[in-house]
Amino acid sequence: MQHKKLTMIQSIIVITLAILLVAIAVVLLGVKVFFKKDGRFPSGHVHDLPELRDKGITCASGCDDDNACHN
Repeated sequence: MQHKKLTMIQSIIVITLAILLVAIAVVLLGVKVFFKKDGRFPSGHVHDLPELRDKGITCASGCDDDNACHN
């Protein structure tokens, strides 16, 4: 009985730590979005990044014109 109680406590501790780590990661990744006025995640789309277009990098799904890939 003692062993079962110990493993349950260990499981609760591990789950709590996992939830805490995920929460910390979400907060750290979203600092700019959460705390800056008009904060946004940067776009990773080719049509939004002139540096990629200047290097000749195109959309992998073949959506290079501006109207084709706005999902």
